[in-house]
Order: sequence, then structure tokens, then C-alpha cells
Amino acid sequence: MLQIGFAVCGLESNTPMADLNRSVPLGRAVRPEDIAGGVLLLASEAARYMCGALVEVNGGKAVE
Repeated sequence: MLQIGFAVCGLESNTPMADLNRSVPLGRAVRPEDIAGGVLLLASEAARYMCGALVEVNGGKAVE
């Protein structure tokens, strides 16, 4: 399963991006290409023995 942080796409134009970016340890919101990396991992042979795992793509937000 893939869990993502808040993504840049779909936000309202009046959302203060600087505030959102400061709230993430890696300094920015998740981008679609970040999500694609997690999807590629889970669809690859490298994940062939993964079972019931949650892969978080959130810029470190879960560990703060």
C-alpha cells in the first residue's frame, strides 16, 4: 500500500505554499513524480517479497 503526504496538485490557488512547504521536513510538498517513484518500487521485482507493507511518500512528515 502506498500512502502519500499532501500533494501540490489540486490545492486551491490561495493556499500559502511557503507555509505548507515549511511544515514538511524535506522542505516541500509531495510532487506527482515523487509518488511515481513509490509506485514504480511497488510494481517492480524489488518488491516481490513485500507483503502487507505500507510505503509512505511524505517527505519525512511522519517522523517529525
